[in-house]
Amino acid sequence: LDSNQAFTSSFTTEEQVVILSVPQFYQPRGFDCNLYATKMALGFRGISISVESAKASIGVGEDPNSSWVNGYGVHWGPLSGYISGFRSISVKGGWNVVGLASEIMNGNPSIVYVYNGASTPIGQFELPGGFTGFMGMHSEVVVGFTGRADNPTSIITNDPWRGRRKYTIGSFYGIWGYLGNRAIVVY
Repeated sequence: LDSNQAFTSSFTTEEQVVILSVPQFYQPRGFDCNLYATKMALGFRGISISVESAKASIGVGEDPNSSWVNGYGVHWGPLSGYISGFRSISVKGGWNVVGLASEIMNGNPSIVYVYNGASTPIGQFELPGGFTGFMGMHSEVVVGFTGRADNPTSIITNDPWRGRRKYTIGSFYGIWGYLGNRAIVVY
């Protein structure tokens, strides 16, 4: 029936969720997160690698800026060099979540270097070879986001240590800023 009474209503729309189908691989031991993140990102591109062959290709040594370091891992330079043998990459520093979300919209996962949230004390330390390391350095793969690409409200990752993670933007910047908002975009 027609009404002569005022009527108001409200509704809430669901936020957009964008997630790439990046495979989840878990690191069975500590300090291999960089390599397992690489295995995930390349796996998404249809490239299967073994962590041991990746480590051998990068080389094992004492300087994480040129090789994989036992009991620590590897920095973005050598890792991006390894990945570029399979796919085009772009190494970012001082980057932002809008850039990450934009790459997700384009179908490109990003390996990020973050603080693991657990290791203490936090900060730089000297590795046995005399080179600089970062306590709690960790790598995850950004696989998605919620919200709009130009204003994401959360970042979704595959973590080789803890599985699928969803971070608020503030908490993500909190762990990502530790190593200068570094990322390796895998095209």
